[in-house]
Amino acid sequence: MRNTDKLQGDLYTVQHTAQGKGEGAAAFRIAVNPDHEIFLGHFPGNPVLPGACTIQILKELAEGASGRDLLLSGAQNIKFLSFIDPRKNPVLDIDLLLRETEEGTYACSASVHYGGRVFCSFRGTMMLLPGNRTGA
Repeated sequence: MRNTDKLQGDLYTVQHTAQGKGEGAAAFRIAVNPDHEIFLGHFPGNPVLPGACTIQILKELAEGASGRDLLLSGAQNIKFLSFIDPRKNPVLDIDLLLRETEEGTYACSASVHYGGRVFCSFRGTMMLLPGNRTGA
């Protein structure tokens, strides 16, 4: 994936990264750009971060945590529990757990939340892209 295909830097920026609790765990704080053009159409006057963008952000953060180029290969459970309005919720905390499986894929679980409010929970599988860069 080319860097220009990523949402990071335009739709959101990573403000803080920390080691999470346990092996393969990471915690992120991101800032969503409420002036991004995607909100002009989704939805005019009532901006909502699209669910597909939320999942793409999780994938990009998993890539950063693993140091690998990944492809979402399965989503066993995705729950969108609350809308993310970038005007009301410009900052999000994301807890990510990434574990390499015996099959060479990555099991991933994540929670998108802020201030006690959970916006999205995710459990899925990611695989390495061919020609993958080595770990960080």
